[in-house]
Amino acid sequence: MIKWGLVVILTMLIGSDSNWTSNQQRWFASFAGDPKAQLQIANLLPQRSASFYWRQQAATNGSLEALEQLKRQYPSQRLRWLKLGTALGDGPSIYQYAKYQLDNDGVSWSDWLNKWHQPEYQQPLANYFKVIETFIRPDDTCHQTIPVVAAAASEKSHFIALLQESLELGTPLANGCFKFVVEADLRCESKGGERAHCTGAAVSQSQQQQILLAKRGKASSTPNTIILSRDSDASVLAHELAHWWGFADEYAMRPALAQAFCNGHYPFSPVNLVITDTKTMTTEQLKNLADTLPWKDQIGDWRSLATRQNDGRWKLGSRDKQVGLFRAKTCDNVAGVTAWKPVSQVTAMENHKTNVWPLLYQQLIQNYKANAN
Repeated sequence: MIKWGLVVILTMLIGSDSNWTSNQQRWFASFAGDPKAQLQIANLLPQRSASFYWRQQAATNGSLEALEQLKRQYPSQRLRWLKLGTALGDGPSIYQYAKYQLDNDGVSWSDWLNKWHQPEYQQPLANYFKVIETFIRPDDTCHQTIPVVAAAASEKSHFIALLQESLELGTPLANGCFKFVVEADLRCESKGGERAHCTGAAVSQSQQQQILLAKRGKASSTPNTIILSRDSDASVLAHELAHWWGFADEYAMRPALAQAFCNGHYPFSPVNLVITDTKTMTTEQLKNLADTLPWKDQIGDWRSLATRQNDGRWKLGSRDKQVGLFRAKTCDNVAGVTAWKPVSQVTAMENHKTNVWPLLYQQLIQNYKANAN
């Protein structure tokens, strides 16, 4: 600072040329804390260390232009500039710093939430706020709060990304609540890209439904546990959650599972499927089937479920594209039985990538949740 004070004095002593006068004014303003003048000085000085000092002063005093220059010229000090930008209320800096801490293993979920879920950050963190206010609400406002368990705090970034993508895709997670939990002893492994298998207290001691975040492996679900990997997106999450809401897969099940499920040896009555051991029925049998369908309130006329044959029997299967009875692939690996679904579309229960959740399915989810209370 003594060196640069001497520069100012010398500048003041040299002539009264208008250019020098301009420089004098700029130096005076810089020492008085004017960020615009400080940035001008930084851009004029040839010495890197001197220009760095004045550019930093300009940024500290509120110059966002100086801040952006520092980010570009000194990327190794990125965290320093993000902290400075956040203190200045710079939207991009706030978002990047919040994202940095979201990915950071040294920042707990509760600390991150307490720091960033504040009114002053609502605009730059609008996407995060929407996720928090939709899915991370007080327990007394939720039908159910599902723990999402990971082995490290850095996985909270995946947690938020899944929920944010769920909002963007419009997957049926309405009224769902989630909380992020770290269990350091959680261990998940997958061999050859197969389903992930997890061990730890979260697996052996938990009596409630939960979601486990693994690093790799195929997603899977049981009545109490869903396992997701880093490759799992929001459509996978919705598909697996739908199993908890009473939905069965509409793709062809593996033979061993299909044998148990399609022959009625599985403790599960799906809301989106019925299984028959015949493709034709009498009038009385068809009426009975119509009366037992989980979607019976949506079919209108029982005759829309089949076509009458010349012998008086009814061949199962609806002809139109409305709600009715349409063959599903679920039991294709089991002889003598057929699975039927209520819609003709390829839904997310057959292929999660379609993200197709017909209005009927959304209603069935709400009905299932209501009956589960």
